[in-house]
Amino acid sequence: MQQETQQPLALSIAIPFTEGEDTKPLYLDLAQRKQAPEEAEKSWDIRLSFELAGLGSIACHLVLEGCAIAASFFAEQALTRERIEAELPQLRQQLSRAGFSPGEFHSFPGEPAPARPPSAANFSETLIDIKV
Repeated sequence: MQQETQQPLALSIAIPFTEGEDTKPLYLDLAQRKQAPEEAEKSWDIRLSFELAGLGSIACHLVLEGCAIAASFFAEQALTRERIEAELPQLRQQLSRAGFSPGEFHSFPGEPAPARPPSAANFSETLIDIKV
């Protein structure tokens, strides 16, 4: 439907995963930044957010333009942010070996704005929610 109305593609899903005896959501939001006829010219906003015991809430915003990629990581806990920051050089190397052109990679304290809408927080009844 989005392609028929010439709208950029967008998808939001909550993927349940188990950690110990708890079931938690991994939120994935994928949005096309602009429509482009060529695959190499397409660009995407990818947002991931999840919470892990001991690490707290973590979110990542990726921007993918062709093979160029940039990332911003957000962590509520200072120690988690420091661990992410320490691993960014290795992530850049892995992405380069996979054929990507890494751009800016940063880590920040706290959560990115805007926060996830409350309607998407309850993933127990549906796994995929399509809004038109």
